[in-house]
Amino acid sequence: MPSQPTISKFFKARHQSQKTRIDSLIQQRRSVEKDRQIPKNGFTSVNGLSSISPITKLKDLSYLRKQDATNNGNYETLDENSRNLASIEFASKLDKSLKRKEIDYLRVNDLAEVETTPQGTDVSDLPESGKRRKTDQLTPLDQQVKDLKLANLDKILAVRVGYKYKFFAQDAVVVSGILRIMLINGKRTLDDSHPQDHLYKQLAYCSIPDNRLEIHLKRLLPHNLKIGVVEQTETLALKKNSGTGNKVFQRKVDKVFTKATFSINENFASGEDDSYRRDNAIWSLFSKEDNGILYYFLISVELSSGEVVYDQFSERFDQKSELEKRIAYLRPVEIIHHTEIPFRVLKLMKKNDPTIMFTLIGKEFEKDEILNTLLENSLNLREEFMVLASILDAYLRSYGAEQVLRLKENYTPFSSRFHMVLSPNTLESLEVFKNRTDGKIKGSLLWLMDHTRTPYGFEMLRKWIAKPLTDEGEINRRFDAVQCIKGEITKIFMEGLCNLLKESPDLRRILNRISYGQTSRKEIYFFLKHLDKIACHFRRHLRYLDDSVLAQDGKISQKSHLLSDILNSLNKMLSECQFDHQLNMINVVAVMDKDKEKNKVEFFNLNNYDNAEVIVAKLRDIEGIREKLHNELEEVRRVLKRPNFNYKDEIEYLIEVRNSQVAGLPKSWVKVNSTKLISRFRTPEIQRLVDELDYQKTLLIIINEEEYLRFLSKIRQSYGNLKSIIDNLATFDCILSLAATSMNKDYVRPVLCSDKREISVSNGRNPIIESLDVNYVPNDVHMSEENKITVITGPNMGGKSSYIRQVALIIIMAQIGSFVPAEKAILPTFDSIHTRIGAYDNLLKGESTFKVEMLEMLDILTNSTKDSLLLLDEVGRGTGTIDGISISYGILKYFLDQGIMCPYILFITHYPILGAIKSPLIGNCHMSYLEETRPGEKWPSVVMLYKLVQGPTHSSYGLNVARLAGIPLDIINRAFDISQRMREESEEAANINFFYKVKSIITDTTLDKQQKISCLFNLSTLNDQ
Repeated sequence: MPSQPTISKFFKARHQSQKTRIDSLIQQRRSVEKDRQIPKNGFTSVNGLSSISPITKLKDLSYLRKQDATNNGNYETLDENSRNLASIEFASKLDKSLKRKEIDYLRVNDLAEVETTPQGTDVSDLPESGKRRKTDQLTPLDQQVKDLKLANLDKILAVRVGYKYKFFAQDAVVVSGILRIMLINGKRTLDDSHPQDHLYKQLAYCSIPDNRLEIHLKRLLPHNLKIGVVEQTETLALKKNSGTGNKVFQRKVDKVFTKATFSINENFASGEDDSYRRDNAIWSLFSKEDNGILYYFLISVELSSGEVVYDQFSERFDQKSELEKRIAYLRPVEIIHHTEIPFRVLKLMKKNDPTIMFTLIGKEFEKDEILNTLLENSLNLREEFMVLASILDAYLRSYGAEQVLRLKENYTPFSSRFHMVLSPNTLESLEVFKNRTDGKIKGSLLWLMDHTRTPYGFEMLRKWIAKPLTDEGEINRRFDAVQCIKGEITKIFMEGLCNLLKESPDLRRILNRISYGQTSRKEIYFFLKHLDKIACHFRRHLRYLDDSVLAQDGKISQKSHLLSDILNSLNKMLSECQFDHQLNMINVVAVMDKDKEKNKVEFFNLNNYDNAEVIVAKLRDIEGIREKLHNELEEVRRVLKRPNFNYKDEIEYLIEVRNSQVAGLPKSWVKVNSTKLISRFRTPEIQRLVDELDYQKTLLIIINEEEYLRFLSKIRQSYGNLKSIIDNLATFDCILSLAATSMNKDYVRPVLCSDKREISVSNGRNPIIESLDVNYVPNDVHMSEENKITVITGPNMGGKSSYIRQVALIIIMAQIGSFVPAEKAILPTFDSIHTRIGAYDNLLKGESTFKVEMLEMLDILTNSTKDSLLLLDEVGRGTGTIDGISISYGILKYFLDQGIMCPYILFITHYPILGAIKSPLIGNCHMSYLEETRPGEKWPSVVMLYKLVQGPTHSSYGLNVARLAGIPLDIINRAFDISQRMREESEEAANINFFYKVKSIITDTTLDKQQKISCLFNLSTLNDQ
C-alpha cells in the first residue's frame, strides 16, 4: 500500500475544479447523514483557510484504501458511496486536527496563566472567514493589557509575557513598522474602530526577546516615543499561595523610557551610545511675548550628571541667538511646558532641532512644599521658577527621578559674571568641539586639550572650554595649579592618584542613579570599592599631605591655593565617609555571581549587615521547610525499599524511579515528568512543602529588595559629601589635563593685564593646526586700546583665517587656565568672543548665504562690548561687489564712531578700499608673499610666506589658487587678460571722473580762489585714499 502523504501536501495545490469536487462531496455527505441520521460534522475554516485542502483527485487517494479481507484491499471493488464516505470521514478527522492546532496556536506562551482560550471552549466558537465571532470577549491577558493601555495612553507599552516583551494593538502596529518585525494579526485598536477588528477575538501583537530590550529601545526612542515597560508584580509561588493560580499575573508599568531617561536605568549601565549618555536634558520652559520682546524662564535637568540649570533671559522676537545659545549648551531632548509656547518660539526650536519632543502638562499639578522652600529660601528664585520646578517634579515622578530637584547642590545658574558663554556660531567657527571637515572631535580644541582620565572629568573639561573664565583671580588660581602640578606630578602620591583616576567608573552618573534608586548591586559595589581605594590612598600618604598640603609652608599650599584646597577637601571628606564599613556589609562572592537570584538573596554579608534579623528569620523558615523535606525522604525510602535513596537534587526535590517500577508506586504520588527510561514524582506532602518553599523563597527575595533600597537610602543621605568628592576629583582631573596640554613644546604661561588691556603675543601659533604635525609659521599679535582694529588683506590661502583663529584660540585657552603656544603672551580678559567666518547657507531654516551672514552680524552688533573680541572674515562676500564693499565699510564706520568703546576687531577683507581707511584705531596688515613668473603663465604666481607684515596688499592673487586647484592654463590666461582689461577700464574711468571733478571746480564761478584751492586739496586727498 502506498504511504500516506503528509498533511502539508494538501495545501500546495489549489484549483477551482478540485474545490467544486469537494463541495459536491459535502452535499453527498449531508444527504447520507440525513438518511442514516448520523450527527452532522460541519466544515469550518480557520483564519480564512479551508479545513479541507484542495487535493489532486479524490478517486486517486490511495491512502484512503481499506484493507478488507473480502476484497484483498482492492479499492476499486468499493462502491462510489463508500469511497465518498471514506473521503469525507478523513476530511472530518483532518478538520478536527486543524481546529486543535488553531486552539494551541491561540494559547499564550505563559503556562502559569489562563490567558488563552478558556477551558471548555467549543471549537465552533472559532471564527469563520469573513464572519463575526459569536463572542467579543477578550482573553484575560488582552483585557489586562487593555486596562493598562487605557491608563497610559501617552506611552507605548512593552508587556512582559514569559521570556518576551509583547506590544499589543496600535502599539504593535507602530513598533512592528519601526523594528521591521512580524505583526501577528488581531484587533488593531482597543475600541474595535479598525474595519478588520471584528474578525478577531485577540489583540494584534508583536514581540521581542527580553534580553534584546536595550537594543530595540535604542531603535525606538529616536522616534520620540515614550515607552513603558510592564513587568509582572507577582510570581507563580505568590499566585498559588494567594489562591489566584487560575488568573493572570498582576502587572504594572515598572519603568518609563524616553531619550532623556534611557541612560539612568540599572540594566543599561555600560556600552550605551554616547548620544544617550550625554544628550539627556529635560527642560521645563515658560515663554511669553510682550511688545515685541520674548521673555523666557527655564529649568534644565540633566539626569546623568544630576545638574539642574536655571535661567531667565529675553530678546527681541526677530532675534534668536540667546535661545540658540542655551539649546547648544544644554542640549535638550524633551521640553515640558504648562502653557502654550508662542508659535514663533516653537517654530524656531523645531528648525534648530527637529528631534526635540514637546509635552504639555495640565495646569492642575501639586506643588511640593519642600521643593518650593528650597527654591524660595535657599536660592531666592522667582515664582515662575517655582511653577516650572513643580511641573518638572510631577513629570519626573513617572521616571522615579524627582529626587534630583530636591538637592540644593545640583542647582547652578546658566549665566554668571565669572565666565563668558561662547555662542554656537563661535563654537563652530573656531572648531571648539568638533572639526568642520567631518564633524568629529579630532582636530578640535577639545581634542587637543582632553587628557582627562575619567568620564566626569571629561564632562567638566568640556564645560570649562565652553565657558572660559572672565575673573582674573580665578584664572590665575588655575595657572598656579597647573604650574604646581607640573612640578609635583612625579611624586608617588600624585602618580598613585592619577592611576586610580584611570580606573575610575563614571562615579557621578552612578551617584545619581543611586539617588533615583536605579543602580545595580554590582555597580554600587564597584562605586564604594573605588571610593574606598581613593580613601585608602589618602590614608597611606598622610605624611606627604601633612607636609605639602596641610602645612602653611608646604610646597603645594604655597604654590597653589586651588590645588591645596582640592586635596585638603578630599582628605577631609574621604575620612568622614565610612566606605569600608559599607563594603563589609556586602557579600562580594554573591555580587560577582552571574546567578541573578543569588545576586539578590545573598547580596548582604549577614555577619556585618546592620539589619540582618529580618533576612535571618526568613532563612530559618526556609531551612525548616528543607528539614521537613529531608524527613519526608524517610517515608519515600520505605516505600521504594531503598535505604540510601536521595532526591534527584535539592532544588526540585524529585523522586526519580525507573519506568518498570512505576506500577508499584502509590496512586497518590504526583507525576512531574518522564523520559523513555525514568519517571519523576512527588508525594502530596513533598509537593505541598515544595510549594511552601517556593513561596518562602519569593518572600526572601522581596525582603532583600526592601533591604537593598534601605541600603541605597543610607548612601543617599551622604549625597552632598559624595557629590563634593566627585566634583573635586573631576576638578583635579581637569587640572591634570591642562597640565598635560601645557607640557607641549614652547607653551608659556600668559600674563594677564586687565588694567592695561593690551594683546601682545610673540611667535604665537595656532594650537590645533600645530598639533596635526604641520610646520606652522608663528606670528606676532599686537593690539591695544589705541589700536583696536586690525584690517588684514593678502592672497587667497595666505593664512589670514588661520591667523585670526589663532588669536581667538590662544585667548580661550588662557581664560580656561591653560598655558598657550607662544614665546610670550600678555593678554587682557575678554567677556565675549564673536565670529563671522566662512560662507554657508541654511536651507532647512530658509536662510540664504547672505542672510546667514547678516544675521550673524546682527548678533555681533547687538551683544558685543568694549571688552569683546570680534573675528570678521570677508563680511559682505555673499552679495554683489558694490553692496559688499558698502556693508563692510558701513560696519567698520559704525565701530570707528564708538572710539575707544569699540571692541577689539580682526577684520579680513579682499576689498582694497577698506585697507585705505585712515584712523588712529585701525592698523593695516597683510600676509606676506613673494611674486614669481613661470613659463606659459601670463599672471604672477606667488609663494606664501604666512607671515603678518604691516601695510595693505593690492591683489588677492585668486588666479594662483585656480592654478593650485588644477584649472587649465588657457582658462586662467584668459581670465588674466580679462582682469587686466577690466582694471585698465576701471582706472581710466576713475581718471576721467577725477578730471571732470577738477574741471567743474575750476570753472565754478561761485567759488573764489581760496575756496577752489581748498576743494582741489580735499579732492586730491580723497583720490589718494
